Amino acid sequence: ATTLVEYGNDYKKYDVTAQVDNLMALPGGTVSALVGYEHFENSYSADYDKHSEGGLVGGSAGNSGAGYRDVGSFFGELLLPVMDNLEVTASFRQDEYSDVGESTSYKLGALWVPAFAPGTTVKFNVSEGFRAPTMDTLYAVTTFSANTAYDYKVCAESTPPVSTVDCPSRQISTLITANPDVGAEDSEGMTFSVDMDLGAFTPVLDGLTARFDSYS
Repeated sequence: ATTLVEYGNDYKKYDVTAQVDNLMALPGGTVSALVGYEHFENSYSADYDKHSEGGLVGGSAGNSGAGYRDVGSFFGELLLPVMDNLEVTASFRQDEYSDVGESTSYKLGALWVPAFAPGTTVKFNVSEGFRAPTMDTLYAVTTFSANTAYDYKVCAESTPPVSTVDCPSRQISTLITANPDVGAEDSEGMTFSVDMDLGAFTPVLDGLTARFDSYS
């Protein structure tokens, strides 16, 4: 049998941003801000041949499905040159999905160049993240598959026992299903970084850099 699957993914995006400089003066310079809005629409489809959909083709895994979502997002960022050697940024983003709800995330960051350590840059960021589930996770139709697996427990309990190296594989009848109730994932993060140009201390080490990163 000749099997066929045709995927479709139509994506349209519209956005507008505006940047405003010289909002106010700080010791390190002037404050700048950026704001914006974006909107996108996404249509997803997977069309399998009718014989595969009906389960008439042995070994063919797949089933048709389709879905749609649109998203509207507001975002903004503020740059604060607090001092000549210290810069602070603050940003936010609000996403509203038609299928998985809405979320607001933020990020705060600082960039410091200490005067007592030439060639050294210190960065610190804390942030929240947001990720929506993929379209096929939400909308794909239940699909049959025959996944390969190794049952090491059965091999170990057989007579005589079969080692994990010699344990044969077997195919397991599997149903892959979507879940329209899956929600978005939220995350929190922190990053601390120190970057040092060792050539700033002595010409002997010119071109050599050292860096330390810590994150969670």
